[in-house]
Amino acid sequence: MIKSQLLELKLKSRFRYTLLIGLAGLVISTFYLIDILVNEADPSMVIFNYILMFLTAIFGLLMLYFSLECVMDLNELKKGKSPVVTVKFISFGKKYVNSKTQEVTYSNQVFLNTESNQELVLVVGSIEPQRVYKVMYGTKTKIGIALS
Repeated sequence: MIKSQLLELKLKSRFRYTLLIGLAGLVISTFYLIDILVNEADPSMVIFNYILMFLTAIFGLLMLYFSLECVMDLNELKKGKSPVVTVKFISFGKKYVNSKTQEVTYSNQVFLNTESNQELVLVVGSIEPQRVYKVMYGTKTKIGIALS
């Protein structure tokens, strides 16, 4: 199915992005560690480097968490267990219009599941408010694709 392949591409793209950012954080914290071990600087600079290493490590762990979410959604998609729901696009946070293509995108999209009357916050492209769609999405990342 072409739509599921498109969802797979979106999930893989997010995985690559989070992995790249996480690796960049690892490289930066390695530079801080080398700076601490090689250069004998004043104690305030050493403390500053440790603080930066700590913050970078937290950021790296966060990127690892996002990467694992993508991997879990990709496994779910490959097994054919990604949920497909009928939803109505009921609200959004902000509307963006591309000045060149006049394409409209929405942030903080809220959908109402027509079967269970439950609200879902998903990221779905090429949709319009107050319309009903059939959406396939990843349960962890909340990235979806409109099937109809």
